[in-house]
Amino acid sequence: LFFTENLFSWDTTAAKYFPLKVGNSWTYNGVGTFPGPCWTREKHTVTGTTVYNGHLYFTVNLIGYYFLYYYYLRIDSTNMNVFRYNSGGGCPWTPSENLLDSLRSRMLDSFKVECTNWWKNIDTVWQNVFGINKPAKHTYWFDGFEISQSRYLSKDFGLTKWVNCAGAAGCCTKTLIGCLIDGIIYGDTSLTGMNPISNNI
Repeated sequence: LFFTENLFSWDTTAAKYFPLKVGNSWTYNGVGTFPGPCWTREKHTVTGTTVYNGHLYFTVNLIGYYFLYYYYLRIDSTNMNVFRYNSGGGCPWTPSENLLDSLRSRMLDSFKVECTNWWKNIDTVWQNVFGINKPAKHTYWFDGFEISQSRYLSKDFGLTKWVNCAGAAGCCTKTLIGCLIDGIIYGDTSLTGMNPISNNI
């Protein structure tokens, strides 16, 4: 098989903001005024790889109180953009996938997520992640009326926090409470209170 990503040099510094590797996992806890999934824990685990349309994707297993499914991510080495496979569409310029993030983005850089939303890297900050100070990128999107989203990518840990707000419905904040990175466990990776009712995916 031929993968176009391998023709270009890998930006090791940018890649550290999204450590996509088989075996790594991230556990998040939610708080906020949104109902349902906002109030629960969820765990994302990279379980393997697969190929779609000539691209190598990492398979991520998501376990939550309300859902259990797989999704597929890749990092394009030509621009260090993070893409999610979308069998039902994608954007005209990226068929069958959607842009999720731009790891090379610098402060005030903008990039188009999910075909329509212009996200901006509004700040570069330092975050205390499990007792370790790490540089982080803070990106933000606002629809100009009442819906907004923001997220933080921390070096060596990846996505540590994201916030969704929808006007009167309030906001939902998901925060990283534990992870397994390169075989090292940080924080709490358990899914306390989870009660699986089926083995089916």
